[in-house]
Amino acid sequence: VIPLRDERDSVWLEQEERLAASSSFVLTLSHMGIANVKDFVFLHGYHLPTLAILHEPAQTHAGRLALLKGTCTLSVVAISTESRSSPVIWSAKDLMHDSQRVAAVPRPLGGVFVFSANVLLHLNQSARYGLKVNSFGDVTGAALPFTLDTCKLALAFDACHFAFIAPDRLVVSLKNGELYMVHLQNDGRVVHKMRVSKAGASVLTSHMCTLPSSHVFLGSAVGDSVLMRFEQ
Repeated sequence: VIPLRDERDSVWLEQEERLAASSSFVLTLSHMGIANVKDFVFLHGYHLPTLAILHEPAQTHAGRLALLKGTCTLSVVAISTESRSSPVIWSAKDLMHDSQRVAAVPRPLGGVFVFSANVLLHLNQSARYGLKVNSFGDVTGAALPFTLDTCKLALAFDACHFAFIAPDRLVVSLKNGELYMVHLQNDGRVVHKMRVSKAGASVLTSHMCTLPSSHVFLGSAVGDSVLMRFEQ
């Protein structure tokens, strides 16, 4: 971690050399009980820099689900650059073993979006919601401590790419190039329903990002990249 200084900070003004950053320090994940990290992302809406880390303390695979399932954990760590501490402020356990990606949901909704092949999750400190996108979600999501809703479509979200176009809407590109819109229906910071609808098809995507004026860039390593504009 490299703490950057704020020019308005009195400590900055007192520095003769006016260094852009103070001395760095290391976050030791093993001291927090975190191992086998799959993905991580900084979250919106926290006072301190806050990191959501998806990891799998005890690893498993599809052939061992009868013995061990729900092996992934999401740990949310607040990083204090002043005290150089990094406490885990909340966590969610017993997540799907095939959880792959995490996304920071923009404000005002906030929270973390978790992608797996068969289940989509929205998690925050006080609420949990999940949606099965195919019949295998009954198996991979069986260890979750809450009930999953069912999607009418049969989809697979492994190797997908995504981009938020609004705090409650994201565009997802599946591995076959199909595009789907995921709408998070919420009451305040609590998601009570997800609606998934097909938005079209495009290139086989290797990266996605949002641009101003509702534009989404789809980068492809095997074809022409595409710039698309979404209208609600």
